[in-house]
Amino acid sequence: MWVQQDQNKARSWNGFSWVVDKESCGSSEYLIALSDQDGAVVCEILNEGGVDEYLDKVINQQRTVGYLLFFIIFLSIIFVIRLHRVAEYAKKISERVDSGESRQLEIEGL
Repeated sequence: MWVQQDQNKARSWNGFSWVVDKESCGSSEYLIALSDQDGAVVCEILNEGGVDEYLDKVINQQRTVGYLLFFIIFLSIIFVIRLHRVAEYAKKISERVDSGESRQLEIEGL
């Protein structure tokens, strides 16, 4: 469950599925879109004092994980591109060697 939260409300990540505030925790309005356990957790977070520090900590952890995943994916893409280029050069060298010419390989551009 992805949740956006400020000090007064919690809402689904897209903002349209459900919105829970302190007043709606007493009623069953939010129960349509949330399970009992999820609703209880959201209401507990909204009603509990000192939640801002906890939310800041969790948000910072999520950002750190997101940046780490982005970095790993970025490095993986660069690695795959590099391997593709090496494979292309190896193929060109193999084609020149297999051509049966008895001369040394020519360096392109010279």
